Amino acid sequence: MQTRIEESIERVRAWVRRTGQKQATVAKRATLSPGTLRDMFMDGWNPRATTLWAVENLIRSVSVPHHPEEQTHGANPEETAGER
Repeated sequence: MQTRIEESIERVRAWVRRTGQKQATVAKRATLSPGTLRDMFMDGWNPRATTLWAVENLIRSVSVPHHPEEQTHGANPEETAGER
């Protein structure tokens, strides 16, 4: 069973692969330092909860749900920081 952090990492990786964007571009769009996502496809990548939160918020901001109930709200990074 995956933790919420592991699930978030998988969602972020899948979205970046699917969109074909460079990691630096995604980082900038998520208001992160350009090098923050540089190692995201390497085994053992261990991002901060705030990094995942920023990219997940970017994903939600550019995704339009088909149904209102599909829309999720970003988790507070302080709530998920201890889940690593």
